[in-house]
Amino acid sequence: MRTTGKIAALLGTTAALLALTTGAAAAGPEHHNTDPLGTGCASGASTIRSGSVGGIGYEIRYSAACGTNWVRVPALSGTVYMLIRSDWGGSAVGGYQTGSGGSHWTPQVYAPGSTCVTFWVQRIGSGDPATGNVRLC
Repeated sequence: MRTTGKIAALLGTTAALLALTTGAAAAGPEHHNTDPLGTGCASGASTIRSGSVGGIGYEIRYSAACGTNWVRVPALSGTVYMLIRSDWGGSAVGGYQTGSGGSHWTPQVYAPGSTCVTFWVQRIGSGDPATGNVRLC
């Protein structure tokens, strides 16, 4: 093996070991219906849409590293129904969450690149409106 080949192999091995030791998340369908915080996907994620409905502030988050989206309510008060589905496939994820402060979020759905997602957010028991099935592409 030539010196340049040995260096390239060493750099590749070093990069792979670094990814394993730092817990860096990688894109893949194995992240569907998992916790974005627990998988490391929340690290470096961005808000691609935010809004408010029925007094609930919500965010749709995207992790480019994992190719995933999820719904987050940064200051949950009361009971909220949150759901997100990806055009990639797999099941819709989410459900009822109750809180009196703090962030709450759905599991993430795999939606790499420009895959469309559909979400729903609604406060329960107040008669407040819902976002309905809002589609993001």
